[in-house]
Amino acid sequence: MNICLIQAQYVARESSSVVLVFLNGIGYEVVDHGCLPEEANLPVHVWTSTSKDGEVTLFGFANKEGRELARLIASAVNGVGPRLASRLVGVHGYAQCVELICGRNAKGMANGVTGLSATRATDIINAVLKAKPDLAVEAVGANEERVAAALRAVIGKVDPAILREAVNETGDKDTQLVVNCYIEKLQQQCKPS
Repeated sequence: MNICLIQAQYVARESSSVVLVFLNGIGYEVVDHGCLPEEANLPVHVWTSTSKDGEVTLFGFANKEGRELARLIASAVNGVGPRLASRLVGVHGYAQCVELICGRNAKGMANGVTGLSATRATDIINAVLKAKPDLAVEAVGANEERVAAALRAVIGKVDPAILREAVNETGDKDTQLVVNCYIEKLQQQCKPS
């Protein structure tokens, strides 16, 4: 059995990392690292994980994207399981995780995540970008694909510092994320061997 979504009637915090998700009189114990607010009528996106000894654990996320990013992290990096991957997404949130990964900010990623060193965060960043090189484009969704297409057309013709400054002035986090990730990708490709 794989539970992927619970339309919770109510969510109650049991401890700092566990919530009880109630649906039709049944309380599901869900591991949560800060993603889920205590409220009624909340969709809880769940990653059902079964350990080698058969223990089933439910990890909860506020959105599907957060759940899928945690799954990607755990599948891309040897030795990173669902607990650490969900903790990482829970501490930083989906958008900030993507920004940290695309910006290759290992120190920022490790900050506040118990059990994650900057060295291990670097391993996660490298593995995730290898597994999903267009993570930034996917992160901003189909509506922002036009931003990425326009950026691909001009990225080699504009000074990256000027482009980054202009986009940061807009205050649009999604656009900033795409632009900064593509600038990073361009700079990596242009480094002398």
